[in-house]
Amino acid sequence: MQAERHAITLLCPIVDCDAPNFGLLNSEIKVAELGNSDVHQLIKQADFIQLPGNSGWRRSAVSRNLMRFAARERKPVFLGISSDRAKTAWINRRKGLIGATKAALRWLDVRLTQRLLARRATGVFVVGNGIVHLARPNPNVHVGTASWISSKDEIRRPATRTGTTRIACASRLEPMKGVEIGVRAVAQLRHAHHTVRLDIVGEGPELGRLKDAVNRLGLEAETKFLGQLSYPEKFLAYLRTVDLVLLTNLNDEQPRLIFDAISQGCFPICPNSSPYVALGLDRRLLYERGQADAAAATISRFFDLSQDARDDIANDLRKLAGEYTLEAMHQRRADWIAHTRIQLHG
Repeated sequence: MQAERHAITLLCPIVDCDAPNFGLLNSEIKVAELGNSDVHQLIKQADFIQLPGNSGWRRSAVSRNLMRFAARERKPVFLGISSDRAKTAWINRRKGLIGATKAALRWLDVRLTQRLLARRATGVFVVGNGIVHLARPNPNVHVGTASWISSKDEIRRPATRTGTTRIACASRLEPMKGVEIGVRAVAQLRHAHHTVRLDIVGEGPELGRLKDAVNRLGLEAETKFLGQLSYPEKFLAYLRTVDLVLLTNLNDEQPRLIFDAISQGCFPICPNSSPYVALGLDRRLLYERGQADAAAATISRFFDLSQDARDDIANDLRKLAGEYTLEAMHQRRADWIAHTRIQLHG
């Protein structure tokens, strides 16, 4: 999408791998191999440099070097922060003093590195209102929206009700994603005599613990573990079979899943954290973050809505998805970069 607006040179490692599910890079994007390219010359030729800002000190060595080169050539640098890796490290920490100490050190490493890079950058773009604070102390911040959906990807599904409601939780299976909240919420719904089915899509270190929770709560018959589904074709096709997508993440990012769900005719049930509230979602789709009983209560109330009320919510969701498309996300970022460059050059 950025290649439609700029001439791009991608500076990166190049390795041989057998990855049949990977897509081909846009042929208009030039590739320069990290370690075997004249970085100084690349920066001299560039109008601006875009760098990732999610890593700690050691993994950001390349970004720090590029920032120094860019400063010498007086070229603007834009830093991108897509997630709060520091908070994720803390949420995903192992039990015990050693686990807490390692997580605290990781938190400090990432946050101090981000702060340094943000201070030196011309501007910082973040994904969602929930992580705006990570751009400090830089005053030039662009808040973007994570969406990989084009307007052509949206479908309309007939308004039908069946006896069984299919609920999906889809994410990497790690503590920060909070998928066990979904498992416990479904257990409460079943206890309240709702007929529901739960699909857990994804892989990760929490898989065994989630299976234990399903067995402990007696949800074996209602739950399926589907593993990883390739994106976009298989995953979007799967979403067309689902009624509700339950988002359970405990961090402050705004995942693209919400727009995946809307585009395929699903209703997203979301935490009431700032990235979702800022999107203007209908309050009837929100629940108290991290609370399984609140998630179950929101879903139960959704079951009681009339078809007209559901249709109104669905119409609002489609309007929202139409505003936050993949194309719109990159156009807004390009406009911000262009405006910043104009200000720099008077």
